[in-house]
Amino acid sequence: MADDKDTQQSNNQQEANPVNVNSVEQHLAQYHQLALALRASSDIEQIALALEPLINLADVDQIAYLKALGQEDSSDAADVAQGIYNIAPDKDVRQEARRTLVRLETQDIYPQWDIAAEGLISSSTVTESTLEDLPDRKRPDPTDDTTQTIDSLLQDLEDFFESLPSNPTIESVAALLESFGEGDPDEAYNTLSPDSPLREELDAETWIKQRTDWLEAAQAGPVNISYVGVKEQLTPDRVIVEATWSLPIGNPTAEHPPKDLPTASCVFKDTGRHWYWTSYTVVEDDDEWHVTDMTD
Repeated sequence: MADDKDTQQSNNQQEANPVNVNSVEQHLAQYHQLALALRASSDIEQIALALEPLINLADVDQIAYLKALGQEDSSDAADVAQGIYNIAPDKDVRQEARRTLVRLETQDIYPQWDIAAEGLISSSTVTESTLEDLPDRKRPDPTDDTTQTIDSLLQDLEDFFESLPSNPTIESVAALLESFGEGDPDEAYNTLSPDSPLREELDAETWIKQRTDWLEAAQAGPVNISYVGVKEQLTPDRVIVEATWSLPIGNPTAEHPPKDLPTASCVFKDTGRHWYWTSYTVVEDDDEWHVTDMTD
């Protein structure tokens, strides 16, 4: 019953927000060039700028684009889906990007690059497709029973991965980042070690008020955490955790920003979304992991 309800809600959303077919088709015709730009990118700023036209589409159009992308016989399609999965701020869009990647994997098609702790990782085992390699064919109907069955299986996979236990070394960083959005600021304060400069020598009540006041003054939107992972194990109880995340800020000149707000790697001018690539030092104390410091 839950699946039927979710499907009905999704259908209702699509009816309320019809897909701009012309826009989707125009972007789809350019995905080979976009894949080339992504593979040539050397940092998060170049990736974000390359994907900005897609990310600025309505969410329903991004999802329709990804569904069509999943029907392509090209590693270029996987490259673009991988980029959207890493960058898109909307959770539903990222989930659709993951489904697209899995659909392509069933055809033995994989992305040639990814964002990881060490930067951009290129795969030497994938052969790049060219425009001449791709047949002009009719794409499958998304209402087809086979497609719906695949979607159901992919949803089961997503539920499984989300049920896996998280890494305790990165939970504190995730809690800190989530407090820029709908996360618990009290939990974020407690994830910082008592002597962390990120506490700014403030008690919990003052630290939380200063944070929430800035978020309101800065007109901050939903935070998007694209990646959190261990970059380096310094000692058994000390690690470096790296995170790629973004935050839309309507008023970037708001005073008294939090100490743990880094310098943005790039900014989307149309949306005000600021992208960050940050490293955190995390230490274990009494079987709990705490953030001690941060570097851009």
